[in-house]
Amino acid sequence: MNRKVRLYQVISLLFICIMFFLKSVDAQPHPGQNGDSTYVGGPPINGSAPLGSGLLIMLVLGAGYGAKKIYKSKKNEKNNM
Repeated sequence: MNRKVRLYQVISLLFICIMFFLKSVDAQPHPGQNGDSTYVGGPPINGSAPLGSGLLIMLVLGAGYGAKKIYKSKKNEKNNM
């Protein structure tokens, strides 16, 4: 019983230490902002990521992978007959 109590104490102490550490760590400011949330010359940056070409590449690769799996499946089917 004493080992369980000691284990709970250690786990609780680690949890409290981690929570205090995480509280003291701050993330970086948003792009275009200083640490005090003032902007660095101009309006905030609101860019967008180009999704069109990446999405097309992923679709082509997925279709190729699927075609390869179908080809191998039919090839194994013929060899088993």
